[in-house]
Amino acid sequence: MKQTNVGFYAQTINKVVEITEQTGEAMNPFFETVRQAIDNGTVSELTETQYKEIKEAFGTGLDNYKKLSTMLTGQKAPIKVVGIHKKFEKTYADYITSCQAMIDSLGDTPADLDVEKFNHSEEQQDDVTETLAFCVQRLSNLLLK
Repeated sequence: MKQTNVGFYAQTINKVVEITEQTGEAMNPFFETVRQAIDNGTVSELTETQYKEIKEAFGTGLDNYKKLSTMLTGQKAPIKVVGIHKKFEKTYADYITSCQAMIDSLGDTPADLDVEKFNHSEEQQDDVTETLAFCVQRLSNLLLK
Protein backbone atom coordinates (compact mmCIF):
# COMPACT_ATOMS: atom_id res chain seq x y z
CA MET A 1 0.00 0.00 0.00
CA LYS A 2 1.41 3.37 -1.04
CA GLN A 3 1.81 5.88 1.78
CA THR A 4 0.68 9.47 1.49
CA ASN A 5 3.44 12.02 0.97
CA VAL A 6 3.28 13.96 4.25
CA GLY A 7 5.16 16.93 2.80
CA PHE A 8 2.76 17.28 -0.12
CA TYR A 9 -0.21 16.89 2.20
CA ALA A 10 1.12 19.60 4.54
CA GLN A 11 1.72 21.94 1.59
CA THR A 12 -1.83 21.42 0.36
CA ILE A 13 -3.32 22.12 3.79
CA ASN A 14 -1.12 25.20 4.12
CA LYS A 15 -2.27 26.42 0.70
CA VAL A 16 -5.93 25.92 1.63
CA VAL A 17 -5.45 27.86 4.87
CA GLU A 18 -3.52 30.69 3.21
CA ILE A 19 -6.00 31.17 0.36
CA THR A 20 -8.91 30.95 2.81
CA GLU A 21 -7.35 33.74 4.89
CA GLN A 22 -6.62 35.86 1.81
CA THR A 23 -10.17 35.40 0.56
CA GLY A 24 -11.61 36.39 3.92
CA GLU A 25 -9.39 39.47 4.05
CA ALA A 26 -10.49 40.48 0.55
CA MET A 27 -14.17 40.16 1.49
CA ASN A 28 -13.88 41.85 4.88
CA PRO A 29 -14.33 45.46 3.66
CA PHE A 30 -17.57 44.42 1.94
CA PHE A 31 -18.75 42.62 5.06
CA GLU A 32 -17.90 45.66 7.19
CA THR A 33 -19.95 47.89 4.89
CA VAL A 34 -23.02 45.73 5.51
CA ARG A 35 -22.28 45.27 9.21
CA GLN A 36 -21.92 49.02 9.78
CA ALA A 37 -25.07 49.76 7.78
CA ILE A 38 -26.99 47.29 9.95
CA ASP A 39 -25.51 48.61 13.19
CA ASN A 40 -26.13 52.25 12.21
CA GLY A 41 -29.58 51.63 10.74
CA THR A 42 -28.44 52.89 7.35
CA VAL A 43 -29.01 49.83 5.17
CA SER A 44 -31.43 51.82 3.01
CA GLU A 45 -28.59 54.23 2.19
CA LEU A 46 -26.55 51.53 0.46
CA THR A 47 -26.64 52.14 -3.27
CA GLU A 48 -27.62 49.47 -5.77
CA THR A 49 -24.06 49.62 -7.13
CA GLN A 50 -22.55 49.09 -3.67
CA TYR A 51 -24.92 46.23 -3.02
CA LYS A 52 -24.11 44.60 -6.34
CA GLU A 53 -20.36 44.87 -5.56
CA ILE A 54 -20.91 43.35 -2.13
CA LYS A 55 -22.86 40.43 -3.55
CA GLU A 56 -20.27 39.88 -6.30
CA ALA A 57 -17.40 39.92 -3.78
CA PHE A 58 -19.22 37.45 -1.54
CA GLY A 59 -19.99 35.23 -4.54
CA THR A 60 -16.36 35.25 -5.68
CA GLY A 61 -15.25 34.38 -2.16
CA LEU A 62 -17.74 31.54 -1.96
CA ASP A 63 -16.50 30.18 -5.29
CA ASN A 64 -12.93 30.25 -3.93
CA TYR A 65 -14.01 28.40 -0.80
CA LYS A 66 -15.76 25.74 -2.87
CA LYS A 67 -12.62 25.17 -4.96
CA LEU A 68 -10.56 24.88 -1.78
CA SER A 69 -13.06 22.42 -0.35
CA THR A 70 -12.60 20.28 -3.46
CA MET A 71 -8.84 20.37 -2.85
CA LEU A 72 -9.43 19.20 0.72
CA THR A 73 -11.76 16.36 -0.17
CA GLY A 74 -9.45 15.23 -2.95
CA GLN A 75 -6.46 15.13 -0.63
CA LYS A 76 -5.46 11.75 0.80
CA ALA A 77 -4.51 12.32 4.42
CA PRO A 78 -1.67 10.48 6.15
CA ILE A 79 -2.98 7.78 8.51
CA LYS A 80 -2.00 9.70 11.64
CA VAL A 81 -4.24 12.66 10.72
CA VAL A 82 -7.20 10.97 9.01
CA GLY A 83 -9.63 11.71 11.85
CA ILE A 84 -8.83 15.39 12.20
CA HIS A 85 -8.66 15.74 8.41
CA LYS A 86 -12.24 14.45 8.15
CA LYS A 87 -13.30 16.92 10.85
CA PHE A 88 -11.52 19.70 8.92
CA GLU A 89 -13.32 18.70 5.70
CA LYS A 90 -16.73 18.69 7.41
CA THR A 91 -16.08 21.96 9.20
CA TYR A 92 -14.92 23.59 5.97
CA ALA A 93 -18.16 22.45 4.33
CA ASP A 94 -20.07 23.97 7.26
CA TYR A 95 -18.15 27.21 6.71
CA ILE A 96 -19.23 27.25 3.06
CA THR A 97 -22.84 26.67 4.14
CA SER A 98 -22.69 29.61 6.55
CA CYS A 99 -21.17 31.82 3.84
CA GLN A 100 -23.96 30.84 1.45
CA ALA A 101 -26.49 31.69 4.17
CA MET A 102 -24.97 35.15 4.45
CA ILE A 103 -25.23 35.67 0.70
CA ASP A 104 -28.83 34.44 0.78
CA SER A 105 -29.63 36.90 3.58
CA LEU A 106 -28.73 39.81 1.30
CA GLY A 107 -31.63 39.32 -1.07
CA ASP A 108 -31.72 41.30 -4.32
CA THR A 109 -31.63 44.85 -2.96
CA PRO A 110 -30.75 46.60 0.31
CA ALA A 111 -34.47 46.63 1.12
CA ASP A 112 -34.45 42.81 0.94
CA LEU A 113 -31.65 42.35 3.50
CA ASP A 114 -32.76 39.91 6.19
CA VAL A 115 -30.86 41.23 9.20
CA GLU A 116 -31.75 38.27 11.41
CA LYS A 117 -30.42 35.77 8.87
CA PHE A 118 -27.33 37.91 8.24
CA ASN A 119 -26.57 38.04 11.97
CA HIS A 120 -27.19 34.31 12.37
CA SER A 121 -24.86 33.45 9.48
CA GLU A 122 -22.20 35.72 10.99
CA GLU A 123 -22.49 33.85 14.30
CA GLN A 124 -22.28 30.51 12.47
CA GLN A 125 -19.15 31.66 10.63
CA ASP A 126 -17.56 32.75 13.91
CA ASP A 127 -18.29 29.38 15.52
CA VAL A 128 -17.06 27.41 12.52
CA THR A 129 -13.91 29.54 12.25
CA GLU A 130 -12.98 28.54 15.80
CA THR A 131 -13.32 24.87 14.90
CA LEU A 132 -11.31 25.38 11.71
CA ALA A 133 -8.52 27.00 13.74
CA PHE A 134 -8.58 24.05 16.14
CA CYS A 135 -8.35 21.59 13.24
CA VAL A 136 -5.43 23.43 11.63
CA GLN A 137 -3.58 23.56 14.95
CA ARG A 138 -4.20 19.87 15.58
CA LEU A 139 -3.11 18.93 12.04
CA SER A 140 0.07 20.96 12.46
CA ASN A 141 0.88 19.34 15.78
CA LEU A 142 0.31 15.82 14.46
CA LEU A 143 2.27 16.39 11.26
CA LEU A 144 5.26 17.74 13.17
CA LYS A 145 5.47 14.66 15.42
